[in-house]
Amino acid sequence: IYSFLFECCSSFSIISNFPLPDEDRFPKTPKLIFFNKIDLISSKELLLENKEKYRKLFKSSENRQIDELETSILEEESIEAIPGKIFDYLPEGPAYFPEDQDTNLSLRFISGELLRKQILELTKEELPHAVAVLIEEFQEKERICLIKAKIACETNSQKKILIGKNGNLLKKIGTFARQDISKLLKQKVYLELKVKVIPKWRKNASSLARLGYQV
Repeated sequence: IYSFLFECCSSFSIISNFPLPDEDRFPKTPKLIFFNKIDLISSKELLLENKEKYRKLFKSSENRQIDELETSILEEESIEAIPGKIFDYLPEGPAYFPEDQDTNLSLRFISGELLRKQILELTKEELPHAVAVLIEEFQEKERICLIKAKIACETNSQKKILIGKNGNLLKKIGTFARQDISKLLKQKVYLELKVKVIPKWRKNASSLARLGYQV
């Protein structure tokens, strides 16, 4: 499947030379077009006009399959529909794991990702990719799981955003992340968070390695 994301509010001339797949080599490969930022289009007529221009970028073919979806970050349902639309065109692959095994990733790693998810959702556009999570301690005991995590950011201003007024945002992040992790582990969770500034960690190989990234 080929998938394309076009901003309907952008000038068509900007993407008129957009590189497209070789349909002569892959004539039956489905094409999926996402028309994004539809909330910024001034009229329905202009939206239809722009969509038709994008469609014409693709060569005509008797075997072509072209599907499309209108999306907007302001319309949650349209964003949630994206994975399902893609999955409709993906063939079922072989089973790489036993049926009772969902992933090859550790619970420690997944817990960190659940925490990072809450950070991104609660800070929205303020801290898009400047935040990393490191699980420093992960102890599964009989009745509770003890987790200590470090949230890394690049500037003091980002740290202030993460903590929030009177620590309210960090508490909220911790509460929601703890609930998600508790559902995953099926037990109570004690989650301790601390925020640390690591300047330009995304551009430093040693900092990336310490935060668990492979470089």
